[in-house]
Amino acid sequence: MRPAGNACRFRSGQTAGLLAALLLVLPGAVGCGDDGGGVCAEERSAAERELGRLVDEERQSAGLPPYRADDALDCAARMHAQDMARNDYFSHDSPDGRTFVDRARSAGYDGAPLGENIALSSTPASVVAMWMDSDGHRANLLSQEANEIGVGNEGDLWVVVIGRE
Repeated sequence: MRPAGNACRFRSGQTAGLLAALLLVLPGAVGCGDDGGGVCAEERSAAERELGRLVDEERQSAGLPPYRADDALDCAARMHAQDMARNDYFSHDSPDGRTFVDRARSAGYDGAPLGENIALSSTPASVVAMWMDSDGHRANLLSQEANEIGVGNEGDLWVVVIGRE
């Protein structure tokens, strides 16, 4: 737990050849905000949508408005989940030292990144239940300051990044 447009934009320095290769591998997806070499789908998976829905249920139960999904935050969250799975680690900081703020900025988020939750669990419901049982994770999900969220999932790894437009 860390305190509290378009799909992913290319970081400066990436080549048109890399873009073409990514588009050939996964049409409708582009690389973004993570040097781990993953790609971001344009839309959330069913599991990612379910996790977002469950988070919004918790917010509504607390009298808070639902989060607005943000493509760049989705990309940052998804890329971090993919990077953790690919490189066999579980941490808010990437092995090269990047933080959720760095990843959100690199993915093209122009709001204020405020927090990140990560989890290792098999279902969206179990992830949200674990986060709601942890004071710090719960505070991120129920942040009154944040109004946007990104959700990422790779296998049993889950990431949400919250921000303020």
